[in-house]
Amino acid sequence: MIDLGRGFSPARFSSLSRLLMFASDGLLCQMHNRDNFRSFAEHSHPEEDQAADRHRLITYASNPLERMLLAPMNMNYHTAHHLWPSIPYYNLPEADQEIRQGAEATGIEWRGSYFAYLFRYWSALPISECARRSV
Repeated sequence: MIDLGRGFSPARFSSLSRLLMFASDGLLCQMHNRDNFRSFAEHSHPEEDQAADRHRLITYASNPLERMLLAPMNMNYHTAHHLWPSIPYYNLPEADQEIRQGAEATGIEWRGSYFAYLFRYWSALPISECARRSV
C-alpha cells in the first residue's frame, strides 16, 4: 500500500468512505420513512372519503419531539403550508394563528399529536368503505 503520509492510505480511506456511505444510507432511509409517516398522517382520515372530504386541511400542534423528528421547519403547520405554498417556514406559526382567527377555520382539523393520530387511525381499521370494496 502506498503511504501518503500522516497515516493516510487508500485502503483506510476506502473503508472509511464505505462506512460513511452505509451510515448516510441509513439516515436517508430513516428520513424517508419519517417523511412518509408525516405525509400519511397529514393527508389521511379514519373514515370514509365522503365524510373526510369535509375537513381535508389538517394541522398538528405536536410536541417538541415530534416536531424535531417528524415535522422539522414548522411542517406541522400543514394547512398554512397548503394555503400559502411560497410562505417561508419561519412564518408558518404566524400564518397558523391568522387562520385560527379567521372565518376559514371552520373546515380545518387541528390534531394534537402525530402518534396519537396513528393510534386513532389504527383503532378505526378496517374502514367500512374499504372493506366493502375488497369483497
